[in-house]
Amino acid sequence: MNYGVLGFAIFLVAGCTNRSTAPRIAVSKEPINYTDRTIIFHESRHGTQIEYFSPMGRAYLWYPGNDRVVIGDWMQQDQNICFRYGQNTYNPVTKTAGRRWECRLSFFHRLTAKEACTGDPFELASGKIPYRLTKNAYKTPKIMDMCVGKN
Repeated sequence: MNYGVLGFAIFLVAGCTNRSTAPRIAVSKEPINYTDRTIIFHESRHGTQIEYFSPMGRAYLWYPGNDRVVIGDWMQQDQNICFRYGQNTYNPVTKTAGRRWECRLSFFHRLTAKEACTGDPFELASGKIPYRLTKNAYKTPKIMDMCVGKN
């Protein structure tokens, strides 16, 4: 169990489970609208991460290997996206504990986005994950098909 794994939001990966017929939303070089969105991110160190950004500033992270959602807070501040996860969390890449705000340029965060959709179709805000996520899950049709863009 990796209850304390803190997935750095810079490298998030988020998805949608709604099987809508709407086309996928391509994440562009334009700023990401995080509010009420689930975004799939992938980068080599963390792997695939899926995170729901609630309108109330809560973040719900589905991190590879975890058996439950990592709950935290998020906010946009100028050109930065900032995250704060619980004190019992740990980022295995940076080897830092949670509970402090950590900010990164939104530009770098956006570079790892693979898919995005509106709402919380994985129901991550429930604190439960659909299944244990693998590091390279974004490459599988199962994950990519789950994130169908909605406007």
